[in-house]
Amino acid sequence: MPTITVTSFDVPRHAISDRHRTPAHVTNLMDVLGCSEKNCGHIIMNHIVDSAHPENIALCQSADAAKQAAQHPQVKSAFIRDGSKYMQRGQTMTFYSGKPYGHARLGGDSRADMVHLQSQLAEKQVELEAANAQFKSAEATFQACFRAHKAAKQERSSAIQCKNEAQSQWSELLTQSQADLSVGQADEGDTDRELRELAQQLVEAQQEVMTAQAECDRAVRTEQEAFEAWESKRSEGSKLQDDNDCINNEIQAQELAVQDAKAQLHYYECHQHDTNQKLEALKSSLEESQKLLASNTQKAEQVCGRQEGDAALEAIKQKLMDRGVAEDVAEQQLSTEALTQALGKLRAKMTHQEKENGGKGEDILLKHAEVQSQCKEHKDRLQRLQNTYYLLRTACDKRMSDLHRIDRALEESVNARFNFYMYKKGHTGMIKVKRATEKTAGTLEIKVRIGGNEAKTGNVKDLKQLSGGEKSYTTVAFALALGEWTQSPFRAMDEFDVFMDAINRRVAMENLFSNSLEHPDLQFILLTPQDINAVEEAKKNLAARGTPLPEDYCKVVLMRSARE
Repeated sequence: MPTITVTSFDVPRHAISDRHRTPAHVTNLMDVLGCSEKNCGHIIMNHIVDSAHPENIALCQSADAAKQAAQHPQVKSAFIRDGSKYMQRGQTMTFYSGKPYGHARLGGDSRADMVHLQSQLAEKQVELEAANAQFKSAEATFQACFRAHKAAKQERSSAIQCKNEAQSQWSELLTQSQADLSVGQADEGDTDRELRELAQQLVEAQQEVMTAQAECDRAVRTEQEAFEAWESKRSEGSKLQDDNDCINNEIQAQELAVQDAKAQLHYYECHQHDTNQKLEALKSSLEESQKLLASNTQKAEQVCGRQEGDAALEAIKQKLMDRGVAEDVAEQQLSTEALTQALGKLRAKMTHQEKENGGKGEDILLKHAEVQSQCKEHKDRLQRLQNTYYLLRTACDKRMSDLHRIDRALEESVNARFNFYMYKKGHTGMIKVKRATEKTAGTLEIKVRIGGNEAKTGNVKDLKQLSGGEKSYTTVAFALALGEWTQSPFRAMDEFDVFMDAINRRVAMENLFSNSLEHPDLQFILLTPQDINAVEEAKKNLAARGTPLPEDYCKVVLMRSARE
């Protein structure tokens, strides 16, 4: 099935900011991707960006660069030259190998693919065992270094302890020699001897201190070397662990590929078994068909020879081609299968017709000629009726078209007239008629913009939002606009200026007088509970604008209250 993408050709090419791309020093797929199509290249690029996000796919030269790039939050995946990729999800770094695994495909040898996958799996298992052995060796080395580090720490502690003991003995000797000197010099010979002994002990103590210091320094160096070896082994162990994880991922992929290959091999074996059964059935059917063909050929030669039949067949084919039938179609119609099928249908139809009509073929042919004559008469009559229907249908369509055009023109005229009367008060208005359909009823929508400033007031679709005076003035304007197309000779309005202020009442009266002057053949009857000062003001304003009312043009009748 093809992939269908619905998009707009007016949308420009996506502008991707730097904060949504990979870092500046990392090349991404969007940098090297392009489209040579001039008319719809930006549409193709926008679809690729929306579906694959190539601006977040990094292209690196080495695995270390890919690992470093994959740690950036704007990098979705980092690819290297062999097709492998690194992906960072949280604290976990995942590696996907780009090496082909030789999946089974149409036209390939599934068994060979299976053997190839098993050999690759065996190689990966050998690599895994070698990596495990290296990891165990590194772990043993690490344990030995750790024990040496621990022993060096113990030696350092003992050396420091010896140093402290020697320093304490040296202090005691100094204190003792000063005490002996302060007693006096009673016996100078004994004192000299003791001093020499003390000096000898002091030299020995200093030698012990120096020895302890040398042992302490050696222990410190041993500890440092052991720590460095421990750090080296730990990094090697981490690297081996990463390699081990990569190998495990590859082994899992190989196992999945092996399972897929086994499933496909099983499917092909089952399909081969079914195909072999069908082949055996076709062979047996072919043998039976050959026997039947030999028998039919022998019977046909008894009726007509092969040469005569071929000549008749060529003559019929030539007649069909003379009638405009293509050569391949003629050959198909004259094939054995087509002729046999047509003959069988013809015989069955003849038998059925004879049974239904209760007669032989000659009687049926005579009746057929009579019915055909009647059918021709009915066809001529039908043709005349169709011509009459076509003329009526054309006239009806034209009248409906004229009616729709008149309807639209009427709507535009009423709308323009309504806006004209609203504009006299500084407002704007619009009338929108939604015609009735089979599913929805027709509606009349009136929009009014008070003051003509849409930014401040906006369009008013519901007249309930207007004030009383504005609503009354809008009603008068709508009635006058609609009255242009009303055929009644009388126009009557009752309490048309209710809730209007003096200005709205005066403008409404001016509109009514102007409309009555435009239609001198109509009679206007206006009823109002308000005073009639607006009538006089409207007369004066019309006279000032050059359209004075004739004498006795407007007759005012004051109706008294019934209570009076």
